[in-house]
Amino acid sequence: MKHKHHIIRVQHLVPDSRKGFPDQELNDQVRLLFENKNNFIWLEHTNDVSGRAVDAWIDWCGVRNYKNIGLFLNLGVKRPPNSKWERFPIVFCDNNIQSQAFYHTVNEQKFNIDIPAQNKKILFLTGKPLSTNRLPVLDLLDKSELKFTASLFWNSNMDMKHATGVCDLSENRISELVNKYQGSPDSAQITNKESNIGAFHMAGVPYDHAIYQTHQLSLIPETKVKWDWEYNFCTEKTFRTIFNHHPFIILSQPGTLKHLRDRGYDCFQELLPYPDYDQLDISTPQKLRDNWQHIEKNCRALLDSDPTLVFKKCQSNYQNLVQENEQMLESAHRATEHQIDYGAYSYDAFYWGVQPDNWVWPSWNTARRKFK
Repeated sequence: MKHKHHIIRVQHLVPDSRKGFPDQELNDQVRLLFENKNNFIWLEHTNDVSGRAVDAWIDWCGVRNYKNIGLFLNLGVKRPPNSKWERFPIVFCDNNIQSQAFYHTVNEQKFNIDIPAQNKKILFLTGKPLSTNRLPVLDLLDKSELKFTASLFWNSNMDMKHATGVCDLSENRISELVNKYQGSPDSAQITNKESNIGAFHMAGVPYDHAIYQTHQLSLIPETKVKWDWEYNFCTEKTFRTIFNHHPFIILSQPGTLKHLRDRGYDCFQELLPYPDYDQLDISTPQKLRDNWQHIEKNCRALLDSDPTLVFKKCQSNYQNLVQENEQMLESAHRATEHQIDYGAYSYDAFYWGVQPDNWVWPSWNTARRKFK
């Protein structure tokens, strides 16, 4: 008899193998899932999850004699020395790609199929602003002669004193930038037709394709800017850009461009005066300012490049994204023997709980859309 496959998304908090979790233990319902020998439990570790976190979960299961487990791992997770992951089945995935494809497919989103306007204009969608590659970059763009559109999502609960420390900007300057760029540059509304999520718009979901069509280049502030041996990954910020056939310069951690190249994406590096710009240290506002001249020159060079050549690269990137997504969904489907139970649980810094039908980030939920 085949096992019944369940997938639990485990994020952010890691268990001590013997003591359990820092704040809580599994609730009875989830514990019974592990203890039922007819079940197979997949632990999904996606986003910026360290290899040591994966090992901690494996040890936690080992102490409790939970043997029927597998691993869903993000493509960027790096295996620690002496890890024993080979004892378990592993599926590598990228739920950032899967979520973008899900939104576009389910909602019949439009996306760019034509060369964007050649207007020398940059699109800079900051998302959460308190990072070296968000507000400090916006400060530099605002002072430059580059043409750009920016969005800023400033939460009124954010601590201004903390922001000044992170961004190395005065309170007056931060307030000036917030007043000037707060909000979304479009009026896109995303509706999940397969659930009751309703209409909404947030930083993580695809923007109206028209915003990409009216800008020539995306400057992407990725989630991580500091080097980390444990993982290297890109988020929806990069993949929604690729989905919309847009050229890009990425401000991220060292190794990001190689990570994308290894997966078959073109990062436009042969068109740039400083092609290995992801090796620039932008981990602090001062280091960003020191290296900004190289980033700005790269932006100008890509804006001045042959638009037909650039767009062919964008089309190739889009096709690579679609192919990657299909391969990941097929892998997840095969590995779980067509037996996925989608009343899945998630564990993060907030609570254990069943993920609602409209929650699309976990890979199992996007897989369901195709294989349910």
